[in-house]
Amino acid sequence: NRLFLATSGRSNEVFAFFDAISFYETDFWFGYPTDFSFSLEDTGTGEIIQHHYFHIGPFNYLKHFGVIIGIFLLLIQIRVLIFAMKCGVARKDIGLLLYVGYFFAMFFGAIVVIDILFWVSFSYSYFQLSRFRTVGNSLQIQRY
Repeated sequence: NRLFLATSGRSNEVFAFFDAISFYETDFWFGYPTDFSFSLEDTGTGEIIQHHYFHIGPFNYLKHFGVIIGIFLLLIQIRVLIFAMKCGVARKDIGLLLYVGYFFAMFFGAIVVIDILFWVSFSYSYFQLSRFRTVGNSLQIQRY
């Protein structure tokens, strides 16, 4: 399977999750319980393991928060990403640029689930975005 090789097995997590759920359940729309798992076959040994999270970050939002809140959260993060990309270089703000790197890294690992620095950089960038919207670009950070 070429997709399996190209994604290092990450695609199997997504397929196994959608195979185990129903789109008509309320959990799909509002989030699954924390103990919810789906069966994933280890292609090396052939054993079936229970998997509780995704290595592709946005799917964790869908699993834990449901489609409604998960997509809303992802859209907020994309909005913050656009701001961070525009203003991070112009303002030479390492906190904004850190969020840009972490945002793209969440598609290749379980950053959203295990790394607190992702959420710290997101919170900092979101704060900067709200401050920028309130005060405008006239507010510059003083550097000595």
